Amino acid sequence: MSLTKIGTEKAFQSLFDSCFTANSLLDNCVYALEKELRLPKFADFIHKNIAHFYPNLADKIQEFALKRGVRIVRGAVIAHDKVYLDPIACLQDVYNYFLEIEKNIDNAINISISEMDKTSEDFFRHIGTNIQPNYTFQISQFIEALKFYDEDNILASFNSGFEDFITLN
Repeated sequence: MSLTKIGTEKAFQSLFDSCFTANSLLDNCVYALEKELRLPKFADFIHKNIAHFYPNLADKIQEFALKRGVRIVRGAVIAHDKVYLDPIACLQDVYNYFLEIEKNIDNAINISISEMDKTSEDFFRHIGTNIQPNYTFQISQFIEALKFYDEDNILASFNSGFEDFITLN
């Protein structure tokens, strides 16, 4: 028996799917950063600390939804194979997608409010307030740092200096 209405169930599924899409996008960026853009240490950080985070978040969403009687199904993941010519463009795509995730979370909150599901609302609000903004901000900081390095024509040095711009705990 489900403790949620259909709109909130769809919101759980949508946010779950967004996590795997983010992981796919990030995996493509990691490949580009490591192999084509020659930033292997930075790519490793993105892979281990950001790309791997999203399947874990999907698991948390699925666990919570299950407790609310919602069955979430992992569907096909969108393939990301865009070739990037610079790391700023690569991370800009990630940043733009993270903003879409934030909109998705806001939508989930609004749906759960309209369906008077305070428990799900609180869950979505926690992700929207305490989790996703940290990752969106982190990517924005890397973009700004990369622009600074690019202006000084020392973009290759970012691979050994990116740690100064880490904001994730």
